[in-house]
Amino acid sequence: YGLLGRGDEAARAVEALTDAAPDDAHFWLLRGRVVTATAGYAASIPSFERAVALKPAHGQAWVYLGYALYRVGDYEAAVDSNARGMLVTPDSISLPYNRACSLALLGRRDEALADLACAIERFPAKRAEARLDEDFTSLWEDPAFLALTQEPSVARPAGSAPPATP
Repeated sequence: YGLLGRGDEAARAVEALTDAAPDDAHFWLLRGRVVTATAGYAASIPSFERAVALKPAHGQAWVYLGYALYRVGDYEAAVDSNARGMLVTPDSISLPYNRACSLALLGRRDEALADLACAIERFPAKRAEARLDEDFTSLWEDPAFLALTQEPSVARPAGSAPPATP
């Protein structure tokens, strides 16, 4: 909305929605997303907090709350938010990856690697993303990180020879 030059209009519309239905978590999530686009991450946090308070099992609301907290540099709160989201959305890819980012920034290596492994297990493309993600700078030379983010080799059937090279 902000990119379309209609951010103020969108903000008024979602404010009207949450005023009309103050107990609707989806409207608060939408409001948080619009506020992020128009006023920034810090301003959006109360809307995302309201969404998860109203519907604690709303996994996407936890994703947005955790990401907003991360973007404002509150890594401890982001870790907690992502952990709470992981409890209600155990198959999420974003929540363990985002939690791993915050943990790495906090210097909590073992926990960061465990959550990153979880995200990679669910979505192997996260290997390549993690190798480029500056949140993991502190781990880039770590042997465990390198092993975790290394692309798996293509296995050959037992007893077969490697392909011939010209």
